[in-house]
Amino acid sequence: MNPLDASEKLPLALVEILNPVYENYVKALEAKQNPPSCQEQFLPQIEHSRIVDILNAAGQSQSSMSDSLPIGIRVIFACDEGFHMNGECVAECNANGQWVTQKEGVCLRKCNAPSIPRDMNLENSTNNVFIVGHRAKLNCSGGLTMKGQPYIECLPTGMWTNVTMKIIIEKIQ
Repeated sequence: MNPLDASEKLPLALVEILNPVYENYVKALEAKQNPPSCQEQFLPQIEHSRIVDILNAAGQSQSSMSDSLPIGIRVIFACDEGFHMNGECVAECNANGQWVTQKEGVCLRKCNAPSIPRDMNLENSTNNVFIVGHRAKLNCSGGLTMKGQPYIECLPTGMWTNVTMKIIIEKIQ
């Protein structure tokens, strides 16, 4: 109960000034008892990813998530098997109790390093990370030449175009 409501002895002008102050005081007390937090159910979803770490505001790993997470907690994502993170993804619970993506990343389908015939090597390799659409060129090593298309491509299935169908190797006479 607002003590100012019961007081008929205070001048109306003073009550009009003090009522908003009292209401703000009550709101501050309620906020202190129920601080904002982020709900796990509203955590940003990143396709083909999983949570790999949960860090508190001090940067220490948390053992698990709960339905309600405190302000300052950060959730680190990594891609599922067969995918590669282009960028980074970290979601943080801000002071308003909302998830904010600090660094945005995307999980892209990738191919494993291709199996190539003996006596061949691979050009256009980028740190052995081959995402869908990546084209790589095959070259012959000493004493061999190639006929046919020397390029292979990482397909949306996570597989490479068929190397044996694309190239023919023959010995130089």
